[in-house]
Amino acid sequence: MMYDIITIGGATLDIFFQSCDYQLVGNQFCLTYGGKHIAEEMFIDVGGGGANPAVGLSRQGYKTAFFGKIGQDPLGQLVLERLKREKVGKDFLAQSEKSSLSVVLVSNTGEKTLVMYRGNHDQLELTPQLEYKLKKTKWFYIADLRGRVFSLVDRIVDIAKENNVKVFFVPGVGELEWGLEKLAKISQHCEIIIMNIYELADLLGKNVEDLDMSQDYTQVFGTKITIITYDRKGSFAYDGFKIYREPARMVKAVDTTGAGDAYAVGFLAEFIRTGDISASMEMGTKNATSVITKIGAQTGLLRN
Repeated sequence: MMYDIITIGGATLDIFFQSCDYQLVGNQFCLTYGGKHIAEEMFIDVGGGGANPAVGLSRQGYKTAFFGKIGQDPLGQLVLERLKREKVGKDFLAQSEKSSLSVVLVSNTGEKTLVMYRGNHDQLELTPQLEYKLKKTKWFYIADLRGRVFSLVDRIVDIAKENNVKVFFVPGVGELEWGLEKLAKISQHCEIIIMNIYELADLLGKNVEDLDMSQDYTQVFGTKITIITYDRKGSFAYDGFKIYREPARMVKAVDTTGAGDAYAVGFLAEFIRTGDISASMEMGTKNATSVITKIGAQTGLLRN
């Protein structure tokens, strides 16, 4: 089967507890030691850097498949049912003994902290059969994978080069730990890379306030387009010729989980449709805004 997009990354089951007991003090999310904290709200959703865009892009009308692992336990069954319901292709699904699970504590003002069990979900294997099927797509969406995965990502990018597949790269904590030089070996073969301002600052060894947003960051990563999201200051994009800026939309955030994934999904969906960077940034912002007004990473993902 020919796909428009194959997303590569993680899938988790997210359990959210929301309470006015959770407080942000400085950069610390605080709970009383030894206390018993009662949540006013509880919500269960599917998340993950590979599953979120698979669902979001499918909702945008694209034939999408997810390459990742889900657990063989009852939690994994919930993830599988979500992917089926959202019409996400399962040709590349692998299974592990245990599901990847996140517990997210959300304050009444939208701040959160997260505890996650990932297991071996980042250790994806490329068989000759999978490599053959991976060729049958127009785009790869490569999301956060942790551990010793450089050779896996490098091989996927090679497949893309050999088969004229475009790559949308969303490096997460795992890939950012490679450092700029190693990361650029991957990103120079990608059409688009996206990250937030704090990730960019860490890669460049600078403070956020010292970054020059008028710099052409396509030169840093070797991509055709580089996108930098910057919280309430909106987002910036660079194409080697022009700097684009899209303001954030001011809404009351209920939960910021998945906001970055939502922006990336909106951008890519519109970019494939129109090739217009400004329109793509606007769509990314619209999608992210919708997501943060609801609990969970997928509930607010827009439909075309």
